[in-house]
Amino acid sequence: MCVPVTGPAAEQGLWAQNGAKLALAAVNKAGGVLGKQVELVIEDDQTTNPGIVLAFSKLAAQSDIVAFLGSIRSTQVQAMAPDVIKVGKPVMIGGTNPDLTHSGNPWLFRFRPNDSYSGRVIADFGVNTLGKKKWAIVHSTDAFGTAGGKALTEALTKLGAPPVLDQGYANQSQDFTPV
Repeated sequence: MCVPVTGPAAEQGLWAQNGAKLALAAVNKAGGVLGKQVELVIEDDQTTNPGIVLAFSKLAAQSDIVAFLGSIRSTQVQAMAPDVIKVGKPVMIGGTNPDLTHSGNPWLFRFRPNDSYSGRVIADFGVNTLGKKKWAIVHSTDAFGTAGGKALTEALTKLGAPPVLDQGYANQSQDFTPV
């Protein structure tokens, strides 16, 4: 598992590790995979693109590792994708950029909806179920927030409810008064 142990997403990485450990305990309690107990090996991706390339390389060098849990950050998945092709083993990803699973890489498997899908579902529920016609989108200005905001804007516009406000904020912001 490539996961942020250090860096700005370390807390999120801790949650991911805990979730993976819980799932692994359930798998092993049920007899493992093909009758073998499964082990979780963790490498710190440092919440950076170079960090995930290094973490994945360390794990990929271990021939007994047969599959990987990759990043939930699209930019990190893009950074490691060339090495994933070279290694030729499945990598489960959570990156939400729709292009990730349309890039022709047969070893990337998404376990989370992409931005286009999420935008359509949120817009449909808000407009058609809740009847909301005036929307304000407040999102982080990183790649994830910007792409998600764009997908939601496109979906809302198609439903005839374009946002009246699209406001970004820098990650790690503490004061949202201006927003």
